Amino acid sequence: MRVIVLKLRVIAISHRLQGSTVELLPVTPDASPENRKFWEATPAGELTLHYAPGAEIPFTLGEYYTCSLTRRPDETEGRSWRLWKVEQQEGQLDVHFGLSWHTQLSPAHATLHLAIHNKDAWAAFVGEVNTGWELSVAHTPIEGVLPSYP
Repeated sequence: MRVIVLKLRVIAISHRLQGSTVELLPVTPDASPENRKFWEATPAGELTLHYAPGAEIPFTLGEYYTCSLTRRPDETEGRSWRLWKVEQQEGQLDVHFGLSWHTQLSPAHATLHLAIHNKDAWAAFVGEVNTGWELSVAHTPIEGVLPSYP
């Protein structure tokens, strides 16, 4: 099974009475040579994670995270990310994922939109609308680079 890897940075964490929201954007090319490669492949998009009130937020503002997307087998049970839209535009493929609401799980709900320029990755998504996916996230600090937020 093919794994699609992207690198994101936490740009906002907000808290409200209804819960918390974490927003991550693709990395910019200035922090490291590795970031430049990720940025060239996926320069735009957003991962938005919504958490129920009181849920632990496993992210730090300004930090970097590597995300891996893997297509799930067709009949796998349980909660999964759903690829609900794939749209090709000139020079990029826009993909949209959603994670259904479940207030007892973390995150309670989430969305992921990516503008993918790396044409080698397009085949993983074309023709795969309404399929289930796994998204794993790992903290990936860059040596010598501190978060830009306190």
